[in-house]
Amino acid sequence: MNIGILGSGFGVYGYLPAVCKNLWTPIILEKNRSKIEARPELFQYKDRITYVSAEKTLIENSHSLIIATTPTYQTKFLQSNDLKNINHLYLEKPLASTLKDYFELVQFLKLQRRKFSVAYLFVYSSWYQEITTLMLTKTPIILKFNWSVKKTESTWKNDKNYGGGLLYFYGIHFLALLHNLGVSSNEIEIIENEKKIMINVTDLQNKKIHVLINYAEDSHFSINVSKKSINQIIYENQTPFGPQNKIGTEDTRISLIAKYLKDLHLTSDSNFVDIEEYIYAVMKAHQKNTVSA
Repeated sequence: MNIGILGSGFGVYGYLPAVCKNLWTPIILEKNRSKIEARPELFQYKDRITYVSAEKTLIENSHSLIIATTPTYQTKFLQSNDLKNINHLYLEKPLASTLKDYFELVQFLKLQRRKFSVAYLFVYSSWYQEITTLMLTKTPIILKFNWSVKKTESTWKNDKNYGGGLLYFYGIHFLALLHNLGVSSNEIEIIENEKKIMINVTDLQNKKIHVLINYAEDSHFSINVSKKSINQIIYENQTPFGPQNKIGTEDTRISLIAKYLKDLHLTSDSNFVDIEEYIYAVMKAHQKNTVSA
């Protein structure tokens, strides 16, 4: 099966090996060839890639399509290209750089009845099942997620005006998680400033969830559960997905992406419209609260 990949940076370096691990053929633009061949960890895949010169050719020769670019590019591309031959769209978060564009794109995909998914990878993390089990118990618990992210590059990922920032680029993972855990969008409170965000859920029957995400000199992620006055760290690493990769080695996220691609390929139906409408509702409420404050 041919899988087209549109992206740059990790959009290519992460998805390329994940596609190959599923024994699919990656279709990539010729302009990415030199950068791919310069990376030692990707050398093993060089004979698996089909390069094409134009986006139109890539679309025409792909069964499914991965779009891992900037939110602005992703929005424009989806609304301006004929993708009728594409079976599944694998998209990246956030879908758009503004809430207005976010809403319009979700409605566009909904009306087009496009089969799409978004790479919220927490569901494939090693700790996810334990979290879901804890949420199903009748025992009162407090879940605390702490994520320190290293702000080292001046890219759109750190700029909220382009769809980046602590909430849109990092916090959005937790909004998808809360949707999967069955938390109502009305029960979520977001507190935000330039250095950190807090996402709180305190009105559940016997559960409380607190998320803290902040910029720091070093990356670190932990999950703490308080149950019957006992505190326990149930996960701790450099990132929610595992240790940070060293230059020239395979990123720990790639195995999760491979599972995500295969899982959604095998699923005839998905609830990503529901997830995106949920995320939009939470973001919109936060925007209103911020303006009125």
